[in-house]
Amino acid sequence: MTVKKGKLMMLALTASLSAAGLWGCRGEAAYLTGGQAQSAEESGTEETSEDEIAAGGTSEEETDGFGTTADLAFAGETSQEETQLTESIQVTGSSDRSAPSGMALYRSSLFIWNEEEWSLELYVPEEALADGELMLDDLCPFQIRAVSPDRAYVLFDDSVQLGTPAGDVWTDEEGRLHIVIRDVRTALYRITEFVYDGEQDGFEGQAVIDREGINYWGTVTGQ
Repeated sequence: MTVKKGKLMMLALTASLSAAGLWGCRGEAAYLTGGQAQSAEESGTEETSEDEIAAGGTSEEETDGFGTTADLAFAGETSQEETQLTESIQVTGSSDRSAPSGMALYRSSLFIWNEEEWSLELYVPEEALADGELMLDDLCPFQIRAVSPDRAYVLFDDSVQLGTPAGDVWTDEEGRLHIVIRDVRTALYRITEFVYDGEQDGFEGQAVIDREGINYWGTVTGQ
């Protein structure tokens, strides 16, 4: 029987590869690696069964990478922190514009907005003032509020340890009223921006920076 020339060449190539150990089957017995045929048991590699693939199983390399359960949990925590940071603070006004009980006006800044006179006021405990000078304890209550001709809006009301809150007021290019509260104290640095909403007759605030566990060293100012 005559064998075609092409078949003879294929048989010769197969024999050569088998002799050199470069031809391996892709079944359960062995696979090709570095010119040596190794069994799955010898190589320490476990094959993934069809059932595992169908169930959506993952290899160790995949579970040790970016998509691990720990990574997903960390991403969830970051998302929650961002959500908490962007939660809005609603401040409604009060017709009672008198000084808070037991507190005295320490500093105020007058400004004109919408052709009306407003003021940004900082209150401290009466006993903390001596001849107009502030005598701070380690822990001191403060209140900051914006006051219009007929209403008062409390933007900050808290006791501060080793720190003094401050407020800045300004209007943007669209004429909207902004008040920024800077709360810097022991292990805390928080900046909250409030914008006046005329339709709601109140302020809506948002924490721009809210960091805990910081080491505050001080402030430099030209005033």
